[in-house]
Amino acid sequence: MMMTNEEKEKIIIKFTPLINSIIVKYHSSIHDLEFEDIRQEVLMHIAKKLDNYNPNKAKVSTYIMTISKNKLINMTKSKKNKKETPISFNEDMETKTLFSDDSIKDLGIDEVVNTLEEFKQGVIRMIMEGYTQTHVSKIVGLSRQRVNQIWFEFVEEYKNNYKGKGEWFNE
Repeated sequence: MMMTNEEKEKIIIKFTPLINSIIVKYHSSIHDLEFEDIRQEVLMHIAKKLDNYNPNKAKVSTYIMTISKNKLINMTKSKKNKKETPISFNEDMETKTLFSDDSIKDLGIDEVVNTLEEFKQGVIRMIMEGYTQTHVSKIVGLSRQRVNQIWFEFVEEYKNNYKGKGEWFNE
């Protein structure tokens, strides 16, 4: 059902407190925009989506709440939203090095690490330098679970291709 701009404006004004309360819940998860910018994007999205509103399917408040939440969820998942932190190896940071340069060469670890995508290489090297998976996840902007998955994939690849050299993985 097509609405006029005046009708859309009246609905948006009426439900502004609801919209603002939803935005407040998601604001801290959207890193690249200020509250007012987020609010503007949500309001523009609602204005576009109100043309699709069907009063037979839902109340207007339910419809606005749903499309607001969906827009905010999409904004949190947006690639623009990810805080990109370059991987840097801080020499001053205290870490427990798991391997010496010689043991990495002897075990053939570098051969496997070098076959990985560049960002995965950085993740693996940081873990091998003694960074915790939680710390690595914060540095590279991935979840701790994803960092763990990258480590596990590396370990499996190493075990499968370098049998007998990877006893340290079984510790």
